[in-house]
Amino acid sequence: MARFRLGVLLSLAVLALGAAAYGGYWLTVAARLERGIFDWVEQARANGYEVAYDTIEVGGFPFTFTIAISAPRIERPRGPLPWSWRSRALKVVLPPFRLAAVHAETSEGQELVIHHAGDDAIAIRSRRARVETELRDDAPVRVILDMVGITSERNRWPTIVRADIRAQHGGADRTSIALDLDQVTLPLAAVSPLGAKIERLALGLVLQGSLPDAPFPEAVEAWRANGGTIEVERFDLAWNGVTLGLRGTLALDQALRPLASFEGAVQGFDTAVDAIGAAQHLSAGQMLALKVGVRLLGKKNGSTDTVDVSGSIQDGRVYIGAIPIARVGPLIGP
Repeated sequence: MARFRLGVLLSLAVLALGAAAYGGYWLTVAARLERGIFDWVEQARANGYEVAYDTIEVGGFPFTFTIAISAPRIERPRGPLPWSWRSRALKVVLPPFRLAAVHAETSEGQELVIHHAGDDAIAIRSRRARVETELRDDAPVRVILDMVGITSERNRWPTIVRADIRAQHGGADRTSIALDLDQVTLPLAAVSPLGAKIERLALGLVLQGSLPDAPFPEAVEAWRANGGTIEVERFDLAWNGVTLGLRGTLALDQALRPLASFEGAVQGFDTAVDAIGAAQHLSAGQMLALKVGVRLLGKKNGSTDTVDVSGSIQDGRVYIGAIPIARVGPLIGP
């Protein structure tokens, strides 16, 4: 019996020592995290960012480190795309023994404003935002936005039920971006013959080249002149009975118009041609020629309404094979 009691006491002592050691570890790391946040804020301000907040609290004991920041605001007033971000509250959660893994969340709304063309600005608001990443230079970043609204001083933009964005910088001016949008509703001014609602849009891009620290039009021109390109590894679209899957390469010509080559498949091909014809004011004869010509140039993909296609964008026109189907203008207007 005495030996049993001794074993129990020793076990309790070990547990107490372990709990005390973990408590000391947690308090030490929590203090360092808080100090690290203040140091980061000062460094960001020294680098030209404007950073503000109301309060910062570190909690979550014993299972996590939870950093709660009320009314965070960050602004970058200079650069190719000046921007600002704010939220009512930001919560950052770190696992106790994997501090490089970061999960951040705003559950009370957030707003990102990007200034891109003169005095025009795009505001991206969402009801909820989540960010997952790790604290290393080449770590992927995932951003999930729920109930997204996009507005502009000059233009109306779509609303999006859910946006899932993943990005990773691969070094040597190479950045990979994956974008999945669900339930996109177009503004009235931009409604297509295919309707106002896009069921799904998915993009997989690899950006080659970097934007210099300059106003956006000059930065884009420098990116183009230095050979900047975008590899479109995936472009998947589901829109009112039309399914499109493309891949290709995109750049800009000297007039900053898209310059591209692409290939892929269209399901619901006749519906898509009818929509393009209505938008581009093509005659019935022109649309018939387009349907027949593309089927002759491409090959059927196991269905009477699915066609493998290839095309290009050059000199301000979109071509399927050698058939022009639409016009495109410069990326940046005068």
